[in-house]
Amino acid sequence: MITTLMTSVMVLSLYNPYWVYIEKYSTKYNLNSKIVYYLCLKENAKWNTKKVNEFQAVGVMQVRPIAFREWLRVEKKTNFSTNFISDKQIIKYLKKPSVNFRVGCFYLRHMLNKYNYNYVVALSRYNQGCKTKKLNFDYANEILMNAVR
Repeated sequence: MITTLMTSVMVLSLYNPYWVYIEKYSTKYNLNSKIVYYLCLKENAKWNTKKVNEFQAVGVMQVRPIAFREWLRVEKKTNFSTNFISDKQIIKYLKKPSVNFRVGCFYLRHMLNKYNYNYVVALSRYNQGCKTKKLNFDYANEILMNAVR
Protein backbone atom coordinates (compact mmCIF):
# COMPACT_ATOMS: atom_id res chain seq x y z
CA MET A 1 0.00 0.00 0.00
CA ILE A 2 2.74 2.49 0.93
CA THR A 3 4.70 1.57 -2.21
CA THR A 4 1.60 2.18 -4.37
CA LEU A 5 1.00 5.56 -2.75
CA MET A 6 4.65 6.58 -3.14
CA THR A 7 4.65 5.48 -6.79
CA SER A 8 1.50 7.46 -7.60
CA VAL A 9 2.85 10.57 -5.84
CA MET A 10 6.14 10.25 -7.77
CA VAL A 11 4.23 9.97 -11.06
CA LEU A 12 2.12 13.04 -10.20
CA SER A 13 5.23 15.05 -9.37
CA LEU A 14 6.98 14.09 -12.61
CA TYR A 15 4.15 15.21 -14.88
CA ASN A 16 2.84 18.31 -13.16
CA PRO A 17 4.80 21.54 -13.00
CA TYR A 18 2.65 22.72 -10.06
CA TRP A 19 3.34 19.71 -7.87
CA VAL A 20 5.95 21.70 -5.91
CA TYR A 21 3.20 24.15 -4.83
CA ILE A 22 0.78 21.35 -4.03
CA GLU A 23 3.37 19.65 -1.82
CA LYS A 24 4.52 22.87 -0.14
CA TYR A 25 1.10 24.21 0.77
CA SER A 26 -0.49 20.83 1.49
CA THR A 27 2.25 20.34 4.06
CA LYS A 28 1.92 23.89 5.43
CA TYR A 29 -1.83 23.48 5.97
CA ASN A 30 -1.71 19.79 6.93
CA LEU A 31 -3.64 18.50 3.92
CA ASN A 32 -3.39 15.32 1.89
CA SER A 33 -1.49 16.32 -1.27
CA LYS A 34 -3.39 13.83 -3.43
CA ILE A 35 -6.71 15.36 -2.37
CA VAL A 36 -5.37 18.81 -3.26
CA TYR A 37 -4.11 17.49 -6.60
CA TYR A 38 -7.49 16.00 -7.52
CA LEU A 39 -9.27 19.12 -6.28
CA CYS A 40 -7.14 21.12 -8.73
CA LEU A 41 -7.80 18.62 -11.50
CA LYS A 42 -11.55 18.80 -10.85
CA GLU A 43 -11.60 22.61 -10.60
CA ASN A 44 -9.40 23.32 -13.60
CA ALA A 45 -8.47 20.30 -15.70
CA LYS A 46 -6.26 22.36 -18.02
CA TRP A 47 -4.18 23.74 -15.11
CA ASN A 48 -4.78 27.26 -16.40
CA THR A 49 -3.33 29.76 -13.91
CA LYS A 50 -5.07 32.71 -15.60
CA LYS A 51 -8.58 31.23 -15.71
CA VAL A 52 -11.30 33.38 -14.12
CA ASN A 53 -14.83 31.96 -14.10
CA GLU A 54 -18.18 33.76 -13.90
CA PHE A 55 -18.02 33.72 -10.06
CA GLN A 56 -14.59 35.40 -10.08
CA ALA A 57 -12.89 32.15 -9.05
CA VAL A 58 -9.28 32.34 -10.22
CA GLY A 59 -6.48 30.02 -11.27
CA VAL A 60 -5.81 26.34 -10.86
CA MET A 61 -7.54 26.07 -7.48
CA GLN A 62 -10.37 28.43 -8.53
CA VAL A 63 -9.99 30.67 -5.48
CA ARG A 64 -12.48 33.49 -5.00
CA PRO A 65 -11.65 36.98 -3.67
CA ILE A 66 -13.61 36.25 -0.48
CA ALA A 67 -11.19 33.39 0.32
CA PHE A 68 -8.23 35.71 -0.30
CA ARG A 69 -9.70 38.26 2.13
CA GLU A 70 -10.22 35.53 4.74
CA TRP A 71 -6.60 34.43 4.27
CA LEU A 72 -5.43 38.01 4.77
CA ARG A 73 -7.50 38.33 7.95
CA VAL A 74 -6.51 35.00 9.50
CA GLU A 75 -2.84 35.09 8.50
CA LYS A 76 -2.63 38.76 9.58
CA LYS A 77 -0.96 39.93 6.40
CA THR A 78 -0.15 43.54 7.23
CA ASN A 79 1.14 44.51 3.80
CA PHE A 80 -2.46 44.46 2.53
CA SER A 81 -5.42 46.46 3.75
CA THR A 82 -8.50 44.28 3.36
CA ASN A 83 -10.72 47.36 3.29
CA PHE A 84 -8.96 48.99 0.37
CA ILE A 85 -7.96 46.12 -1.90
CA SER A 86 -10.32 45.65 -4.84
CA ASP A 87 -11.50 42.36 -6.32
CA LYS A 88 -9.62 43.32 -9.48
CA GLN A 89 -6.34 43.59 -7.51
CA ILE A 90 -7.06 40.29 -5.72
CA ILE A 91 -7.71 38.53 -9.03
CA LYS A 92 -4.33 39.79 -10.27
CA TYR A 93 -2.59 38.31 -7.18
CA LEU A 94 -4.51 35.04 -7.44
CA LYS A 95 -3.23 34.48 -10.98
CA LYS A 96 0.24 33.89 -9.49
CA PRO A 97 0.52 30.12 -8.89
CA SER A 98 2.30 30.49 -5.55
CA VAL A 99 -0.48 32.74 -4.21
CA ASN A 100 -3.27 30.65 -5.74
CA PHE A 101 -2.06 27.39 -4.21
CA ARG A 102 -1.28 28.99 -0.86
CA VAL A 103 -4.69 30.63 -0.51
CA GLY A 104 -6.50 27.61 -1.98
CA CYS A 105 -4.88 25.22 0.52
CA PHE A 106 -5.51 27.70 3.34
CA TYR A 107 -9.19 27.88 2.38
CA LEU A 108 -9.58 24.09 2.16
CA ARG A 109 -8.04 23.80 5.65
CA HIS A 110 -10.42 26.56 6.82
CA MET A 111 -13.40 24.59 5.44
CA LEU A 112 -12.17 21.38 7.09
CA ASN A 113 -11.87 23.15 10.45
CA LYS A 114 -15.26 24.79 10.05
CA TYR A 115 -17.03 21.52 9.15
CA ASN A 116 -15.40 19.29 11.77
CA TYR A 117 -12.90 17.65 9.41
CA ASN A 118 -15.68 16.21 7.23
CA TYR A 119 -13.96 16.07 3.83
CA VAL A 120 -17.17 15.54 1.89
CA VAL A 121 -18.82 18.65 3.32
CA ALA A 122 -15.60 20.73 3.26
CA LEU A 123 -14.86 19.92 -0.40
CA SER A 124 -18.49 20.56 -1.36
CA ARG A 125 -18.42 23.92 0.43
CA TYR A 126 -15.09 24.77 -1.20
CA ASN A 127 -16.74 24.23 -4.56
CA GLN A 128 -20.26 25.53 -3.96
CA GLY A 129 -19.74 28.19 -1.31
CA CYS A 130 -20.94 28.49 2.26
CA LYS A 131 -24.35 29.95 1.42
CA THR A 132 -25.60 27.09 -0.77
CA LYS A 133 -28.51 25.41 1.00
CA LYS A 134 -28.47 22.01 -0.72
CA LEU A 135 -25.02 20.57 -1.38
CA ASN A 136 -24.12 18.21 -4.19
CA PHE A 137 -21.75 15.67 -2.65
CA ASP A 138 -20.88 14.01 -5.99
CA TYR A 139 -18.12 16.57 -6.52
CA ALA A 140 -16.41 15.75 -3.21
CA ASN A 141 -16.91 12.01 -3.54
CA GLU A 142 -15.26 11.99 -6.97
CA ILE A 143 -12.19 13.83 -5.61
CA LEU A 144 -11.91 11.51 -2.63
CA MET A 145 -12.34 8.35 -4.72
CA ASN A 146 -9.56 9.45 -7.07
CA ALA A 147 -7.28 10.42 -4.19
CA VAL A 148 -7.48 6.99 -2.51
CA ARG A 149 -6.72 4.98 -5.66
